Amino acid sequence: MRRRRLLALLAVLLFLAPGTAQPDPPAPPPPVVTLEPVFVLGPQGPQPWTGSQPPRPGQIVGLALTWPPGARPDDPRLAAPKAAVEGGQVRPRRLVPRDSRAGGRDVLEVLLTAIGPLQVPSLEILTAGGTLAGRTAPLELVTESLPGAGGRQPAPPRGPRWIGLDIPGLLAMAALAGLLIAGAVWWLRRLRPRSRPTPAPGPPPPPPETVALDALEALLGEGLLERGHLKTFSARLAEIGKGYIGTRAGVSLLEKTTAECRPLLAATGFSPSRSDWLVHWLGELDMVKFAGDRPAADVLREKAEALRAVIVETSRARRDDEEGTA
Repeated sequence: MRRRRLLALLAVLLFLAPGTAQPDPPAPPPPVVTLEPVFVLGPQGPQPWTGSQPPRPGQIVGLALTWPPGARPDDPRLAAPKAAVEGGQVRPRRLVPRDSRAGGRDVLEVLLTAIGPLQVPSLEILTAGGTLAGRTAPLELVTESLPGAGGRQPAPPRGPRWIGLDIPGLLAMAALAGLLIAGAVWWLRRLRPRSRPTPAPGPPPPPPETVALDALEALLGEGLLERGHLKTFSARLAEIGKGYIGTRAGVSLLEKTTAECRPLLAATGFSPSRSDWLVHWLGELDMVKFAGDRPAADVLREKAEALRAVIVETSRARRDDEEGTA
């Protein structure tokens, strides 16, 4: 009886005791991705990796990734390398998925920074979500080294040694210098302007009063007033007056307005009375040119005769001054 009770109590204790937690199965290790050199970046672009010519420090090598079957994620990314890797002899730069330079394979670009055998460390590759997708297998690359740089001590410096004069070289340099000097002298002679005979002086230009009177006679003979072209006649007549007075004063008035003529003439010391007459005379012609005024033809003909009188009077005064000076 007591034995049965003990067995029953043991069964109850076993029933009430918490179950032993089963340990979680271990996570599968990340797949190992092998690396294979496929190209070297040069000045002319990527050059295929042949293995016959080792790369140089400072070049970028493209390493193609070989994934185990079914292990490649959709968008593999290179995890940020550790500080030890960044400061080592090989610096990973970026991971290019499906690179056309490697026939559509994933490519890891690394920068070589030392001479001799270099170890590409194992690097983590992540998915787009940031989870671990795989680890690269370590790879060793060998860069080209300097000839005979295997620990040999440098040769001791040698003192100066007399070589002697290079007579043929000096003669060749002297001949070249002579040719250059002769060529420069010939070129300078060609550039020097040749003496040309002085042309015979032509007839002196006509005096300004003759030019102005001829232009005035030609304007009156065109018949502009008879045909009613008052604006054209006024503009031509104003140009003749500005050209003559400006020549007498030594200043150009053809491109100046009526208001600009007075200060320009005053600056040259021209006669104030003549300057006032010109400004008043041009102002009446401006009314025909710009304000649409249409006076009688005889009025504009009188303007032309007034200019003729001024031309004759000023030319006579100039001749009297020249004779008095002589």
